[in-house]
Amino acid sequence: MIEKAMQDLHLSVNPKRSTKSQALDVIKQLQEKQLLPIQRAQMRIRITLQQSKESKKLRETILPLLTSIEDEDSGSGEIELIALVDPGKYRTINDLLQNESKGKGQLEIMNLREKEEGDEKF
Repeated sequence: MIEKAMQDLHLSVNPKRSTKSQALDVIKQLQEKQLLPIQRAQMRIRITLQQSKESKKLRETILPLLTSIEDEDSGSGEIELIALVDPGKYRTINDLLQNESKGKGQLEIMNLREKEEGDEKF
């Protein structure tokens, strides 16, 4: 199935390039052309910020980078978000927290791969 989709995209395996980089390129092109419903597994992360005007601005900056928000708690002087994010956006979020929160923001990986549990049809 994947080989056929790669043939439709006119892609071939290059033995001189790393497997991971080729796989990421194929996934990106498959998503763009919508030949297969394929996507990278989402990471579950926890973002913790001290409540302030700057943290509200930072939260608004981070929200578009998140795939979905599972839980949000604004009690006890902290803002805590539990969300799913594409692994490629992790570094961007981490850099934003480091630079904008002045060390008061925290990013924690809860799950590297978020998967649905239950009965699935193949």
